[in-house]
Amino acid sequence: MHNMRTQGGMSMMSLMLVLAVVVIFSLVAIKVTPIYLENSQIVSAMKRLVEQSEQQDMSLKEVKNGLRSRFSIENIRIIDDSDVEIEMGPDGSVSLYLFYEDRTRLFGNIDLIVTFEEEIGASDY
Repeated sequence: MHNMRTQGGMSMMSLMLVLAVVVIFSLVAIKVTPIYLENSQIVSAMKRLVEQSEQQDMSLKEVKNGLRSRFSIENIRIIDDSDVEIEMGPDGSVSLYLFYEDRTRLFGNIDLIVTFEEEIGASDY
């Protein structure tokens, strides 16, 4: 008979449980990382457009065209320029508002939904 004080370590069942938790968190991280990278591209494109609009006196139509071209250049497909609310200040400043959700399949019929709300304006600099 073995003494319980000399036995140590994890049982096979607890090892499998820990492994399953690590695998699930890794899968979530792998699936969510591209979504956050794309959001970073979107925010970066919007910030560059606001900076450009400060240097040049851009009309509403020029801002929309600028967004469309930046999204095309950055290969952003999840949103388009119509998803961005553009607000022109009386001093010619531009503020951009964006709210969108991105969805990705996790496994089976389980999806991950990530919600982003961005506000970029001249006061952000």
